Amino acid sequence: MSKRKLWSALLLAIGVGVSASAGVFELFDSMPINGRLRTGAELIKPAGQDGLGAMKITGNGKGAQYGYSYGFTVEPGKEYGMSFAYQTSPKFTTMLVMVNFGDAKKKIDPKLTKTFRIANTNGEWKHRQIKVTAPAGAAYGEMVIRFINVPKTAYAIIDNFRWADLTGEKNFFNARKLDTIFDDWRFLGQQHFEHYILGKSAKVVMEWKKAKAGESFLQINGDGGKMQYPFKIENITVDGDRNYRFTCWIRTTNHFKSGIKLFMFTCYDKNGKVLGQPRKSVWFTNGEWAELVFDFTTPAGTEKMDIWFNMRHFPKEAEICIDQLRFEEGNVGPEMRQSFVPAEKTMTIACPVLGDLASDSVAKTTFTITNEKGETVKVIEDLTGKPLTMSVNEFADGVYFIKADVALKSGKVMSTPPRRFGIYKDPYWKNNGIGVIADSAPAPAPWKDLVLDGNTVRTWNVAYEFSPSLGITQAVDSNGNKLLKKPLVITVDGKAVEAVGNIKWTFGKARISGAVDVKGSNWSGKLTVLVDYIGFIRYALTIDAKSAVTLKSGKVDFALNEVEFIHRADASWSAVGSVDLTTVKKYATKHRYHEIMFGSVDRGLVWYAPQLYPAGNDFDQNVTVADINGDFQISWLNAPLSLQPGKSFKFEFAIASYPFRPAGYNWQRLRFRAGKNRNFDMMSSMKCMAYCGLPASRDDALTQKQLSSIPEGGVMTLYQIPFYITDFMPEFRYFESEWTGYPARYYNLKAWKNEPNSKMRKCDPRAELWHDLYCYMMQEYLKKFKWDGFYYDCYGSDLYSKNGVSMHPTFDVRRFHERVYLTGKAADPDFFTITHLGAQQACTSVPFTDVALMGEQYRAQCMLNDYVLDFLTLNEFRFENAVNTGADRMFLPQYRQEYKIQSPELAAHNVGLAFLHNNMLYPSFINGKVARDTQDRIFGFGLEKAEFFPYWKNNPDGIVSSNDKIKVSYYKNEKGLMLIVFNSVKSKQQTKLTVPVKYTSAKVWNPVDDTETDLGDGSISLGEYLVKFVQITF
Repeated sequence: MSKRKLWSALLLAIGVGVSASAGVFELFDSMPINGRLRTGAELIKPAGQDGLGAMKITGNGKGAQYGYSYGFTVEPGKEYGMSFAYQTSPKFTTMLVMVNFGDAKKKIDPKLTKTFRIANTNGEWKHRQIKVTAPAGAAYGEMVIRFINVPKTAYAIIDNFRWADLTGEKNFFNARKLDTIFDDWRFLGQQHFEHYILGKSAKVVMEWKKAKAGESFLQINGDGGKMQYPFKIENITVDGDRNYRFTCWIRTTNHFKSGIKLFMFTCYDKNGKVLGQPRKSVWFTNGEWAELVFDFTTPAGTEKMDIWFNMRHFPKEAEICIDQLRFEEGNVGPEMRQSFVPAEKTMTIACPVLGDLASDSVAKTTFTITNEKGETVKVIEDLTGKPLTMSVNEFADGVYFIKADVALKSGKVMSTPPRRFGIYKDPYWKNNGIGVIADSAPAPAPWKDLVLDGNTVRTWNVAYEFSPSLGITQAVDSNGNKLLKKPLVITVDGKAVEAVGNIKWTFGKARISGAVDVKGSNWSGKLTVLVDYIGFIRYALTIDAKSAVTLKSGKVDFALNEVEFIHRADASWSAVGSVDLTTVKKYATKHRYHEIMFGSVDRGLVWYAPQLYPAGNDFDQNVTVADINGDFQISWLNAPLSLQPGKSFKFEFAIASYPFRPAGYNWQRLRFRAGKNRNFDMMSSMKCMAYCGLPASRDDALTQKQLSSIPEGGVMTLYQIPFYITDFMPEFRYFESEWTGYPARYYNLKAWKNEPNSKMRKCDPRAELWHDLYCYMMQEYLKKFKWDGFYYDCYGSDLYSKNGVSMHPTFDVRRFHERVYLTGKAADPDFFTITHLGAQQACTSVPFTDVALMGEQYRAQCMLNDYVLDFLTLNEFRFENAVNTGADRMFLPQYRQEYKIQSPELAAHNVGLAFLHNNMLYPSFINGKVARDTQDRIFGFGLEKAEFFPYWKNNPDGIVSSNDKIKVSYYKNEKGLMLIVFNSVKSKQQTKLTVPVKYTSAKVWNPVDDTETDLGDGSISLGEYLVKFVQITF
């Protein structure tokens, strides 16, 4: 693969040996690089501050060793700067940075050379800034790294090298303000990127489930040392005798209940003399995110500051996570604070003045509340300066504004901008029933009404045969395939749950419920099932203690006839996805996954459970065991459970067979963002949305314009993210305490200028009142705007964790998924849905989606690797992106480094993987030309009446690759065949295709260089992990 660096808009890309004038930012991740590697220099990976790559220079013992040089054009009198992160080995001797200057012909004048000594870091990372001014007559400059008598056993590592002129906004030295969510850590474009220094025990983790803001965070672990500095921000420009504010979100483990752990703000004068060091301690947060706020004043004469995090005597198990870090000069002014307790119908308001008032102080605060007409409703005067709590019963339900005027004793008055909020004592949307389906109602399309025959429940696709104790003895699909090798059995303390009496069935076309009394040793209880039109079977086992009893184990066992893989999901991006049982044969884990898919590409079962006992995520023994023979076991009771007489315990789980819905064949008719062939798209413009990702308009004309931009007969969808609520929504401000999900995550918003610092806040998906409001908004919105469908993001069963209790609200989330689906179908029977699933390919939203989008879970691995098959096997990719759930599949590439995005080879690899598995393509984050050219070829061939034949099944046309490392899938229509010929290994391969059909022409197209050749004798050569397309015309 040819790798080409493309730099941020601020900087200019240059080739090796070419001088640059505008500047450069070098990550040293891959060749080619800017400048020149010289004696002892090499690129190493994984390495460096970002964990991707860095430059290492190893000594050779000589007095003049030149390891790296970089040339650039200059203008006399102009100031230039360089910065870089560096690390030297212990007992390192001397490293110099020399800046040479010369004329336009690059002839160096030694008299103009500037030399800077670089200190030994003893294995730690440091940041260095260097300023130079181009002397009179200079037209060329050259930065050189020189070693002096550095032995062969010593080295220096360089990363994040920046060179640029320091005029105006380009002055990257003057990092005065920080605002970092660590999503951006690995991306170019941050002016202060190189100021951050990570020690050996610090790393950026890309895991959206655990982040506070966005999708990444900084994680620091102890190292046992008595003085540890794992994280630094160096060379911040500040002024003396000024107020500054530092804020960040922190999450700490039990180890932080004691010990020294603090942020240190070291202030320096212009000569580097330390003037002072304000400090802020970190506390124990019980595993939850908490906001740290520190206001301080710099000593007079301060010009620079370093922020260091210090830990002492903390073991490796000690962990602190940091997110949304901000540093800026503090403004003196009032801040409106407001909260509600809906259950008590109370409102609390306060308006503290932030910053240093010096000798002044607050005399009085006046709160003014107005309605939407601008009429004053209430005025409150406060002389105490303390939070005020009052009843809201005197206010009518509706939208209001509150502002505060703070009068100081000096006579000065400071005011807050009006803050919009709502009061909803009797919410107008409550219990509206929108999207709710009764058990007795007919099954919605595309499913069929349920049938009850004795103890057999027949769904649209699978007939479930229940035992007298409501285990499943067999599940038979509409093609006669028997799913179960062994029945599903629930056991307690090693004994199967035993029925007492007969099952009581309650019939409905949409849902059928069954209940039976059960018993065990020293307990009795009830087992119920609820089977819906999809085939989602919700179990509830209630155990009632007759006398004091301690239960030691509880399990659910079954075995399948066909098994290829097990797929795990817990709403995260790490340690999830498929396990290829055809290779590893057996799988076991101590980690709780709330959603486990087990079977073959064509059929199988999915296990769902909100939580196990006890309510944690990781256990001392295996909680899931599965193997290639089809055996599957879940341990739902993982610690002794003691019940006193009369006490009960309830355990719930669900089983569902896949596919979940009939195939839609949308891949035949829809062409997503496919250039001239486009008839399918998603709009996410914040300019037309009243709230981010919610069905409400703020610009009706723009909304209608967006709707009209898709060709007639196509599908235009609108971006939605209903499990994240825009925090300035009046309804959310009133119900924030009830609707906030935990851990309390958010995404920052910048599209609403009149709502600064607004966020999308993660909601509690169990909040039925929020379900009611969303469905009400959706219904009203679709009456006005005829969108063809919605695109749903972050729509799975996310982790809910608070006060040590961890669970996934699977059933609450699924109920919402169903309501939203039916709300859309009520507006338009053809209402269309795309759902972005991450790693949750069996999520409870999948039955209610037409297109299931995957790929985002690969983002972290795509940062560290080039090809998808560098971190997945082809089987693993197939088990994650080609399993028949009923929904069409779409694949979204996940590159973020610019040189990967622009690489034709990586684009070809990704589009090849997509079409090899009959995935629709979301053509983002890869080379646009390759993506469009491939779509033009595929859609030009014609998929409307095509049939797809995958490489993993025998094909009826006898098409064969002589090399089993080269896989062939193909589309077939009345005109011919379109073959996807894919090299599945990381080495160049050749094959000879056998295509035993009569044809008039056979053309081989290479998407990397857009060349076409005749198939000839069928011989095809493919580079590592690459693809070619062969079009056969009958």
